[in-house]
Amino acid sequence: MSAPSTLATLMAQLEEVRRQVRELADRDAAGPERQLASALASSVERLATTQLALEGEPRADAERLNEILDVFCSFARLDFQRRASITGDGLVDALASSANMLAEELAAALQDRDRAMSSVVHAERLASMGTMALGLAHEINNPLTYISGNLLFIRENLSQPGADLEGALDDAALGADRIRAIVSQVREFGTRDAQHRQDRWEVASVVQFSLKLAAHRLRDRAQVVVDVPKDLWAAGDPAQMSQLLVNLLVNAGDALPDGAASDNRVCVRAWTEDEEVHVAVEDTGIGIAASSRTQVFDPFFTTKRFTGGLGLGLSIAHRIVTEASGSISVQDNDPRGCRLLVRLPRQTPPVASAPTEHPSPARGMRLLLVEDDAQVRRVLLRLLSDIEIVCVDDGHEAIERLEVERFDFVISDLSMPRVSGAELYAHTARRHPHLAERFLLISGGATSEALQRFLSETSLPVMTKPLDARALRKWMASRPTAE
Repeated sequence: MSAPSTLATLMAQLEEVRRQVRELADRDAAGPERQLASALASSVERLATTQLALEGEPRADAERLNEILDVFCSFARLDFQRRASITGDGLVDALASSANMLAEELAAALQDRDRAMSSVVHAERLASMGTMALGLAHEINNPLTYISGNLLFIRENLSQPGADLEGALDDAALGADRIRAIVSQVREFGTRDAQHRQDRWEVASVVQFSLKLAAHRLRDRAQVVVDVPKDLWAAGDPAQMSQLLVNLLVNAGDALPDGAASDNRVCVRAWTEDEEVHVAVEDTGIGIAASSRTQVFDPFFTTKRFTGGLGLGLSIAHRIVTEASGSISVQDNDPRGCRLLVRLPRQTPPVASAPTEHPSPARGMRLLLVEDDAQVRRVLLRLLSDIEIVCVDDGHEAIERLEVERFDFVISDLSMPRVSGAELYAHTARRHPHLAERFLLISGGATSEALQRFLSETSLPVMTKPLDARALRKWMASRPTAE
């Protein structure tokens, strides 16, 4: 390519960069995008005089200009590491120097943007967790009401003939099971990392759970209609899809006036078309202006700027759907309002493994129980009364006992002061390898980054609280015979 044609290409590229800068600067963007736009605009404008001077330079070196052009082309990929060489003080060198300065300024602006976005993403995550916590409080308070009420009834009527004590116990147990299921779903929502994500989700169950979490934002604003068939599976991780749906449901509720539930609706529908699953969240609110629809999935864009909107909910939704090889779009909802339509690849249900029957653990087995909560120790002593259990409340004491006594199993809490369950397992596997496959961790949740990392990397079995005595017995019976 000759120098004049290369120069013409370079000038056209710079004009395109300027056009994009003007578009970005004119948008009602948040701080980080405006900083990036400002850095790009000021640097490109500074090159204008150099461009014009080069128009009359017939001996401009084609290879040098191509090198500078490559630097500018890399900006479109957000790659600001390339630099043009400078060999003298001519016009081409001045252009190369300006290109390098532009790259350095853009790299700094991008770092500022990333830091700001990281902070706002964290804030959005906290907002999502706040929404979930309020919904969770309502969901847990109901079963807690009939657990505590039935236990009080049992206490007051233990000596009363004919009192329905068995029914009260059944209801209390049902409440405990309901809370256990809620906690399990919340754990899935809040802690799954990229390494442990699942590749499919059952739409109906995730929709129901998400509606529970968003219920407090919808209850006084709309009637909720759900039309989702059972056993419909789509691509994506259930935890992420729950986060996606909570975001869409909260947005739908925010688009409706408070206190007019009988006049408004929020609908969640799902159906299949060809090899896709379509999930739609519809509301009868104010809708989204046509002029804003190309921007609603951009980071920091929000129509709720004066009510605390961070402008990341739909951006995060777009990322979640894209990572699942799907798409999300904004549509009108007839007769009024907005519809968010998610399209995802359809998946087949996972193959259920046949249940394995395990006998109860043999009598005479000795269990070392390491748990710092006295109430948990007490209930396990009651539930596993046919097994000899030695209880300790500290990892150090457990290590001492293991050195001088024989045990067939070790069950340890994960989060404990001084010596964690992870550290106790490492010691046990090293000093008593026959117990490595007979060691079970129990956890109410990892309380530190180190323990969260351990859980994400370990193949050691972990049973989450609240504990099920049947599951504990099944685990002990399934362990290989100790040598």
